[in-house]
Amino acid sequence: MTHSLGGIIKATFASRMTSQTYRSHTLRLTQVGPWLATGIDIGLGRRGDRKLSAWDEMFLPAKLHDYIRELRVADGNGGTRPLVRSERQLLPSVTHAEPTEPPSWTPIFLTIGLVVGALFAFAGVRAGRGSAPARYAAAVLYSLWSFAAGFLGLLLFLLWAVTNHVFAHQNENLLLLHPLWLVLAVLGPMTAVRGRLARTTRWMTLGIAALAVVALLLHVVGLSRQANLEIIALTLPPILAIAWAMHRGTARSRVASVR
Repeated sequence: MTHSLGGIIKATFASRMTSQTYRSHTLRLTQVGPWLATGIDIGLGRRGDRKLSAWDEMFLPAKLHDYIRELRVADGNGGTRPLVRSERQLLPSVTHAEPTEPPSWTPIFLTIGLVVGALFAFAGVRAGRGSAPARYAAAVLYSLWSFAAGFLGLLLFLLWAVTNHVFAHQNENLLLLHPLWLVLAVLGPMTAVRGRLARTTRWMTLGIAALAVVALLLHVVGLSRQANLEIIALTLPPILAIAWAMHRGTARSRVASVR
């Protein structure tokens, strides 16, 4: 399409900037499937948040339609005429209306994150009191979270490191979800149930929590170039809760051993 009509389409629309990004359009069109939309949101890196020109937006058929509708071309007599003389919709859809705006999920994700974080903290408190069932419950919860976060982090790392999918590169979500979680998926249960490698687990969870806080601080100080506040809202409370629970539990273990 770059050379269509002598390049007039690109020449007309390439310099017209919009307020939209690849991420906003993607989330707008996939929000009917929240799991799919969230997965895409996690996988898109910084490049997905670059502002688009009208020319860039034409990767969407609906946007191509809208822009071509207003295009005018030379009429051969020194004037211009509309490129599109008329249009007719052959098969209108009444069940799949296209959303006009991307979803605003940060409040929902923050609520989910706080609930999960509270559950993790409660499990840590119960486990710290020495109850064997509580220790096993905490171990299962922390292990499931750590495995899921580590698996996603491994995918994000591989998308950046070994693929040419540039929209998955420079992904700040790697500060929240990364392969180190897979190590904690093993260490966490060992520490929660048997108290083994408590020092290593404590420092690892504190390091993981520090990385997550850095992800938030990048937004606070204006250094972030990625729209991932909703992912931070979802993951930061559980991460901090696990770090607090592990630190509290290992601290109690040290006190008990001294006594």
